[in-house]
Amino acid sequence: MQTIKKSLIELLSEFAAQSPDKRFLFTEDYALTAKQVYGRVCGIGRRLSEKLSAGDAAVLRATRCLGTAVLFYALQALGVTVVLTDPHTSAEAALKGSGIDIPVRAYITNEQAQGGISADGDWRIDGEPLDIEGEGEYAFGKVDVYASAVVIFTSGSTGNFKAVTLSQYNYLNHTLNYGYGGCYLDSDISMEMLPVHHVFGLAVLTTALMYRYELLFPREVTPQYIVSCLMRYSITRLDGVPSFANAVAAEVAALGIKTSLRVGVIGGAPVSEKQFSFIEDTLGLTLVPVYGMSECIGIAGTPIETERELRRTTVGVFLPMNEGRIGEDGEICVRSPAVMLGYWGDEKATRAAIDGDGWLHTGDLGYIDERGFLHVSGRKKDIIIRNGNNLSAVAIEQKILSLAAVRDVCVVGIPDESEGEVPVAAVVCNCDEGELFAAFRAVLPKNELPRFMVRVDAVPLTSSAKPDKQAVRAMFVR
Repeated sequence: MQTIKKSLIELLSEFAAQSPDKRFLFTEDYALTAKQVYGRVCGIGRRLSEKLSAGDAAVLRATRCLGTAVLFYALQALGVTVVLTDPHTSAEAALKGSGIDIPVRAYITNEQAQGGISADGDWRIDGEPLDIEGEGEYAFGKVDVYASAVVIFTSGSTGNFKAVTLSQYNYLNHTLNYGYGGCYLDSDISMEMLPVHHVFGLAVLTTALMYRYELLFPREVTPQYIVSCLMRYSITRLDGVPSFANAVAAEVAALGIKTSLRVGVIGGAPVSEKQFSFIEDTLGLTLVPVYGMSECIGIAGTPIETERELRRTTVGVFLPMNEGRIGEDGEICVRSPAVMLGYWGDEKATRAAIDGDGWLHTGDLGYIDERGFLHVSGRKKDIIIRNGNNLSAVAIEQKILSLAAVRDVCVVGIPDESEGEVPVAAVVCNCDEGELFAAFRAVLPKNELPRFMVRVDAVPLTSSAKPDKQAVRAMFVR
């Protein structure tokens, strides 16, 4: 497969010229065609060009809304490096909290708007009102697609924040790389349910543009509200993390309804075979497991035509543009046009992640089966060394999730004076602790049995909807 060297604004311009009247981005209140989106991007670009130029860095408070999408497109059209921040706090506080020094030329925020992390409207640049609704014309200059374009902060679920820096070449080739096998169709209607400051949410903005499908920005992302949107707008795609897809499926099952869903890209966390089957059967879609990370948005994916027994036990094959291998220590390594430029301002960490031959060392452990499909068995940091034996937290979680009474679980290791480390578990279940420990013994060998367990209403999540292992560890270590 050939790489693409076009910029985001070139793709948007072509879309607007070839399908001007097609609905592209919409909310419950209004919709924009491809031509209207392009017009808004041009209008915003003209106004932003008074303060920003190619090569500048600007913070964008990435609320999950249509306004964020058109602002992102406009900033990318100008060649600005967009620093995407978590909207749970102010843009300045988010950048300061990362502990990373990025010379920012401007802050684009909407902290006074109503709607929380989904707020739209009342956009400002350095405190001054910014009109993002007026359309216009603007002659954008040539964009260097190999230059820094986006900064995404890693979730911090297992350590300190890092600032992953991506180019347009990185993320647009990821988008092209994932599009094989009918996973994306221009007739699809999808929803942006993911946080835009996370790489999965960003990927939804770029795939919608690349494959020209319609994208809804719902007001909220509770399972109940998302199900109402599924039915009202005949949604065909449900892309997200397993825990949320499982919650949506539970709501659909409770209502006893059928959806119009066709396909769902699922990734970001492990999913048990039991959960996989429940989601697919209840929602009536084909789940496409994928594997990626902020440092390389797309590493592997499952062809949509793959039989279910294989789809629910693997993350697929290395994508067409990617080279992949398993290192001597079992670590998954990849070379790809989607591999990041590096960590902003941290050459040491960049060299540790990307070796001299261009291989990204993912930190994930896995193996390739006889059919060439990749299996992720855990993270190097998630290995629990108990009595000198290496235990995989992910493998323990999968066994616990096979129990009928368990809805979700997160396993971490904590220090132990006699055994070095021991596994502990936060469990979402419908039985008491005594019954649960008895059930554990049926599926876990003695060395994998959690030393302690706590029942929780829900596994704590990071802002990118991944299990927050730091928070779970804090439940047991004071």
